[in-house]
Amino acid sequence: MEKSTTNPKRNIVSLRVSKEDRDYLEKLCSATNRSVSDLMREALHNLPMRELPAYPAVSRLQSSRRRAHRSAKLGR
Repeated sequence: MEKSTTNPKRNIVSLRVSKEDRDYLEKLCSATNRSVSDLMREALHNLPMRELPAYPAVSRLQSSRRRAHRSAKLGR
């Protein structure tokens, strides 16, 4: 049965981590009662964009990401 959600996420990103990182991530999930996906999305949204090189495409990405994040918080 498929989850019912108002904001479906259909894209999958995978990454390799060490055993220690995976253990730490599992502890974070338990301690916060959140999924790995939720923690990774939060980490992604909290990354400071100012550390990226100053290319025009990055500026557009920053603006787009801020708008999308604000809209998601407002439930649009």
